[in-house]
Amino acid sequence: MKNIYKNKKGSTLVTLIIIFAILSILGTTIYSIAITNSKIGIMNSKLKRNFYFAESGLELAQDELIKTIHIGIKEANKDANKILEIDLESEREKEKSPYITDEGNIDDAYINQKQEEIFENSYYQFLDKKIGNSNNLTFFKILSEKLLKLSKDKSNKNESYDITAEYEKDNDKVKITSTYIKDQIKQSVSAIYSLKKPNYSGLYSYESKITEIPNYHMLKNAISVDRNLNIDSSNFNINGDVFVNPQYNYKNLQEQKFGNININNSRKLSIIDGRVITKNVNLTDTLVKIEELYTSDDLNINGRINDININSYFGYGDGDIPGSSSAIVIDSMKNNKIIVNKNLAILGTAFINTKPNYQTGESVSIKKNYEIYTEKFSNENDTFDYYNPLVLLKTNNLDEKIERFYSESNKNHTKLNLGQSIQIPKNSLSKGILLNQGLAIEPNIPNGTQVQVIKEKADELIGTLNNGVIDRFKYIPYLINEEFESETGKVNVVNGSIDIQNKSKFKGIMIASGSIAINSDLDFDGIMIAGGSIAINNKLNFKGILISGGEMAIYNNTNINGTVISGYDLNFNSGSNLKVTSNENYVFKLLAQNEKLTKNLFKQYDNIEKKKIIAYEKLVPSEEINYDINSIIKLSEWKINYDK
Repeated sequence: MKNIYKNKKGSTLVTLIIIFAILSILGTTIYSIAITNSKIGIMNSKLKRNFYFAESGLELAQDELIKTIHIGIKEANKDANKILEIDLESEREKEKSPYITDEGNIDDAYINQKQEEIFENSYYQFLDKKIGNSNNLTFFKILSEKLLKLSKDKSNKNESYDITAEYEKDNDKVKITSTYIKDQIKQSVSAIYSLKKPNYSGLYSYESKITEIPNYHMLKNAISVDRNLNIDSSNFNINGDVFVNPQYNYKNLQEQKFGNININNSRKLSIIDGRVITKNVNLTDTLVKIEELYTSDDLNINGRINDININSYFGYGDGDIPGSSSAIVIDSMKNNKIIVNKNLAILGTAFINTKPNYQTGESVSIKKNYEIYTEKFSNENDTFDYYNPLVLLKTNNLDEKIERFYSESNKNHTKLNLGQSIQIPKNSLSKGILLNQGLAIEPNIPNGTQVQVIKEKADELIGTLNNGVIDRFKYIPYLINEEFESETGKVNVVNGSIDIQNKSKFKGIMIASGSIAINSDLDFDGIMIAGGSIAINNKLNFKGILISGGEMAIYNNTNINGTVISGYDLNFNSGSNLKVTSNENYVFKLLAQNEKLTKNLFKQYDNIEKKKIIAYEKLVPSEEINYDINSIIKLSEWKINYDK
C-alpha cells in the first residue's frame, strides 16, 4: 500500500510556531509574575514605610507623654510647696494651729501629709487636663504636624498623621494610637501605658534668726504714757495693759499734775480689757468698764452721770500723806453707779483738801460726808481745830475717825450718804471705811503678806523704767544720725518734721527728729518714732510700734494693733473713736527684725533682762523631687491595628 504521509515538508514550521507560541505564553506569564512581584514589593515597602512612620509617631507621642509627666510632677511639687508659705508667726499666735505642736515645734507629720495630698490632687488634675480629653491634646496635634514636616514627599497631599490618646483615669492607663496614611495605605499602631503615682518626697528646711531684745514691760502694754492720758468725749476700746507713770512725787508741785488718767464725757461704753496702772484715775460723766485697776493714789469720780464697772481694783498707796494714800473719792452719788465685781483692796484713806491736808477714816469717800468730822456731828469731849477753810475734829488717831464714821452710819436718821448705788465684793480689804449698797463696812485691814502681793503686782506693771518711759526718749534725736536697713519694708528718716498729706500706705520704719503730722488717711505697718509730737488728724490704721517723745494727740478714728508709747501726754480728743489692741509678739518681732534700731533706741540695752525673739522663721522648700520615671510609666501592651 502506498504511504500517503511520507512527504514531511512544512512540519518544521509548525513545530517552530508551536514552540514560539509556548515561549510567548511562558514569557508573558513570567513577565506578569515579575510585574506582580514588583507591585507586591512596592506595596510591602510602602506598608513598612507607613508602619515605621506610624511607630515613629507613637514613639514621639510616648516621649511627649513622659515629658508631660515630668512637667506634671514639677507643677504638683510647686503647688505642694505653697503650704510652706504659711506665716509661722500668725500660726503661733493662734490658740490652736495644725502647723504647730503643743510643744511649740513645727508639726512635720502634718505638713508632709498635707503636701502629699496637695501633690497627688495637683498631679492628677494636671494629667487630666493634658491627656484627659483627646480633643484638647494640642501637643499631639503639634506632633502630627512635626511628623508631616519630616516627610520627604512634600507634594503628596494625601499624606496624614493622626495621634490620639485615651486616658483611663480610674485605671491609671493611657492608650496612644498613631495612624499614618500615605498613598491610600493606612498603618496604625497602639500602645497602652500603665501609670503609677509618683512617690512624693518633697523636702523642706527650717530657717530662723534669734535676737535678744530688752524685756521692757511697757513693750507688752497697749498704751504707755509718761505724763497724762486724757480722753475727752471719745469712745475707746483698749485690749491690753495701760501704763500711765504712777511714780511722780506728790511733794513736787510740778509733778502733782502728772500720772493721771482723765476720762471726760465718754457716754458710749468704753472698755479697758486689761490691767491699768497709774497714779490717779479721774472720771467725769463717763460710762466705762475696766478689767483690773491699780492706783498709787486715788480713783476720783466726778460729775453726775457716771456708770463705772471695775472687775478688780487695787489702791496700793498706803502712805499717810496726800498723793500716796489710795482711796475711792466720789463727788456725788446723784445718778452715779459704781460696781467693783471681784476684788477690792484699798490700802489708804481719803484726804480733805484743806491746809494742812486732813486725813479721813474712809477708803471709799463721798465728799459731802466730810461733815462727820465737823461740829455738825459734835460729841462730848470733841475738840476741833481750823484747817483752812474748815473747822474739823482735832485728832491724828485714824481709828478714832473710823469709829466715829461707823457709829454715826448705824443711826436710824444718819445724815451721811452711804452710797446706795455702790456695790463691792465680800471680803474686800481696806485701811478705812468702805461703802456697800447703803451700808458702812468696817475695815478689813490686809496683813503684811496681802500688802506685799498687791505691791508686787503693781511693781510688775511698772516694770523696769528709768525716770519715766525710756528715760523720756532722750535718745530719739540721735537716731537720725544712724543708717538703718529694715527687714520689714521702707526706711524714712528725717532730720526735722514729717507731714503726711496724701492718703497712703507705708510699711517699714519712719523716724522724725521733730514732729509727725498725719493729715490724710494712713495705713501703717512697722515702727513710727517722733522726737517731738505726733498729731493724728485723719483716720489711722496702724500695726506696730508708735512712739512720740512729746505729746501725742488723736483727733480722728484710730485703730492700733501693737503698742502706743508717749513720752509726754496722750490725748484722745472730741469725736474720735479709738481701738488699741496690744500685740506683744508682733512688737518684739519688729524690734528683733530691726536690731540696730532697737540697740540705739534702748541705750541701757546691756543692763536689762533680755528676751530671746525669733526675728524671722520660715520653711524653705526643696525645688527638686526625687523619682524614677521608669517606675512611673511602663509599656503594658503594644499592637498593630488592622481594619476590619
